[in-house]
Amino acid sequence: MTLSSTAFSASWAILCDRFNRQFNDATVRIYHKTLSAELTDEQFQKACAAAFRFEVFFPTPQQLIEYGLGGRDASSRALKRWVEMMEAAQAGETATQDKLERKLLMRATNGQPLGSIPHKELPWVEKAWVRLYTDHLMELAQNNAPALAPLTVQELPNASD
Repeated sequence: MTLSSTAFSASWAILCDRFNRQFNDATVRIYHKTLSAELTDEQFQKACAAAFRFEVFFPTPQQLIEYGLGGRDASSRALKRWVEMMEAAQAGETATQDKLERKLLMRATNGQPLGSIPHKELPWVEKAWVRLYTDHLMELAQNNAPALAPLTVQELPNASD
């Protein structure tokens, strides 16, 4: 994997602005080196979009890596939502009132109501739901952060200078 200095600097500046943080050159180089080993330019931009939207504090390198590779936090949210929907269905209620969630749930259940899925098939439906909902959350994070479009590009200082 290679994360270019140009892509890193552009999104890094926006993250620093969003979280009102400034770092010394050594810390910036460590972030860049760590992230370069795991993420491409596109993955880093997606990670920054997700962090911009979901995080309260400046993200750690590992949080950015997880967002860039698909997002542990998004998966946790999807699993939590699955549990809530299962509880509603078991109580005889509608699993969800949200139109998009219903659409994703229908895709995961192949059009069957959640309450009519045989118990032995629920793990497969759960897995499909978590994947679909995680993808949806990550897409939201990536598409709804217009501030992450780089306005200016600053190159990282070269460590050999």
